[in-house]
Amino acid sequence: LASAHHAHSGLRVLLITHDRESAEHCLSRLQPYQQIGLRCGLIDLSGLSDRPRELGQLDLAVAPLETAALLLASGEPVRCGLGLVIIEDLELVADEADSELWPLLLLRCQALKAELPLRMVALCADVALGGKLGQVLHAAVVRDVQVAPTEPDTASLLRARALHQLRGGLLARRLSVPSAQAAI
Repeated sequence: LASAHHAHSGLRVLLITHDRESAEHCLSRLQPYQQIGLRCGLIDLSGLSDRPRELGQLDLAVAPLETAALLLASGEPVRCGLGLVIIEDLELVADEADSELWPLLLLRCQALKAELPLRMVALCADVALGGKLGQVLHAAVVRDVQVAPTEPDTASLLRARALHQLRGGLLARRLSVPSAQAAI
């Protein structure tokens, strides 16, 4: 949602993943945004494909770490108005073979903030890495913690859940039958 908001406001968005396979998966998740008019694509700086090679041709660009590092080192982000950088799975990016690239990438993003209204979001499941990175970058760290129940469920709670699931299944079945008959 943040990427779509920034793209609709006229700022370019760059999503960085740890490898090309994860970049292609991320691009597939952005397909619904193309239906609302946003140009989404994978940045390919190799010149071996017919995909867009410039950030300016896309509203939502996805790039693996190596490509993103080259892109951010160029003048393209300033020329096109990069507004948001999202790094997915920071712990995987940090563990890649080219792990010396990601600190340079973060430093380049901080340098670009002097010329651009750039925002950066790094998604990380490693709480320790996220906390340390937040301290180094003087950034806010937002944690989303999911609490697992520690006590066993009581019999009445189990019955209530089963009844709720059964009712949901019956309601769903009732709703799907008329549409199936209409399709026939």
